[in-house]
Amino acid sequence: MICCNTIFSVTLYFVSAIFYSQADHSHLQIRNIANPPISKISYSSSGGKSGSYESLDISAASVIYVGARRGVEKKIKEKTVKSFWNRLIKPINLRDFDKIRSNPGHALYDGIDITISIEKGKEKHSIVNGNEDSVNYRRIRPFTDLLEKKLVELRKKIIW
Repeated sequence: MICCNTIFSVTLYFVSAIFYSQADHSHLQIRNIANPPISKISYSSSGGKSGSYESLDISAASVIYVGARRGVEKKIKEKTVKSFWNRLIKPINLRDFDKIRSNPGHALYDGIDITISIEKGKEKHSIVNGNEDSVNYRRIRPFTDLLEKKLVELRKKIIW
């Protein structure tokens, strides 16, 4: 009788372990579907007295930069370095990003409007002139510093 109880207990243990591991694994799959990774980061700057424009679209696969001055447009397209992409998306906290208040546009008055967008699955988070909300904007400073460094690097590659 003790032997039957032992076999039953061991069998029950293995069956429950199998169900537990399958349930846990399927939970992870559902979580990944519900929380997709960041797919694209965009930066654009437009306006000013000369009507300049620049845009930067970064995904895990590519970096596309477009700069325009006085009607002349230049474009750079390159592969995204994996380490740069990981450094860029790591400090992003979308809750902090969403707390930043967008401000009215300045381009109509010879000012410059800066728009930053983050796409995550079907979601799109965007701010316009968010740097004017200094209290909340500083929370995403590590992220914006990396974007600005990349912009400087790409601007240097264009010969006007």
